[in-house]
Amino acid sequence: MRAIAPVELAIRGVNRARRAAYRRGWLGGRRLSRPVISIGNRSVGGSGKTPATIAFARALLARGLRPAILTRGYGRFSDEQAIRVDTPDPVRFGDEPVVMAISLPGVPIIVGSDRYRSGSDFLRSGECDLFLLDDGFQHLQLERDVDVVIEGGGSAWLREGESALADADVVLHRGGGKTDDERHFAAALSPLGWRAVDAVLPPQAMNGESVLAIAGLAEPRQFFRMVRETGADVRGEIDFGDHHRYVPRDLEAIEGERVRAGASRVVTTLKDAVKTRPLGGEYLVLDVEMRFESEERLIAKIISLAHQNFRDAGGL
Repeated sequence: MRAIAPVELAIRGVNRARRAAYRRGWLGGRRLSRPVISIGNRSVGGSGKTPATIAFARALLARGLRPAILTRGYGRFSDEQAIRVDTPDPVRFGDEPVVMAISLPGVPIIVGSDRYRSGSDFLRSGECDLFLLDDGFQHLQLERDVDVVIEGGGSAWLREGESALADADVVLHRGGGKTDDERHFAAALSPLGWRAVDAVLPPQAMNGESVLAIAGLAEPRQFFRMVRETGADVRGEIDFGDHHRYVPRDLEAIEGERVRAGASRVVTTLKDAVKTRPLGGEYLVLDVEMRFESEERLIAKIISLAHQNFRDAGGL
């Protein structure tokens, strides 16, 4: 069993107290006029919240629903609030909102730390059937109708203890775990294909090709493992750290390492590519997708809960 750092214990304690205050009604959240489905976790990054949010949005679209996504835009260099992603600008919007906008053309992605304001402002001029709240498990200021929590696959450092799972309507387990009742489902990230500037290639297209893999993620080992799963010959790996903001000297270092390692290509994530491409780093991108056990049952459950809980709370 790993030792828990004092800072982690302190943050868990603060979040436990906040959650108790909201449960008991001492603090009150604000409610939007559409159902809200939160996708979050207990760990600090790396659990796959962005791929899960994209997967849920696609599933809702396939069922004729119109989702909009509320996201904080972590790591952006702007203090604008309630802004809709309309250009692939990670400096203004954050890297993950840009990834969602590229992956979900036509779906409104609204960025701002105050998710209630983001949703309210959007509804003044836009329309949706429901909201997806990205990384929302700890954002208790906004009332939600469904809490989806992702367990596993992320950092061992936890923002909340296991008791917080009592507030989860659905728990997605990555890498194993309890999936033997109506609340628990298995989920996994899988390679979807390679995205080049002007082409989309199947996962096996890089089988046997020598590559240098780079990533700026909370848990880059997942990405490096998936690159290997495609059959690529990984000659080297560079971990830049989560939400890394690339500068020209980073690309120079990447090229130097590619040559040193004898790799023919550099491969990366879409989250990194939206920041390297403006600098001239045209790297091959491995697209990934989140897949769910019993997806039809899972999506039907989430939609049903969202509408039922919204009505029970007095929603229209």
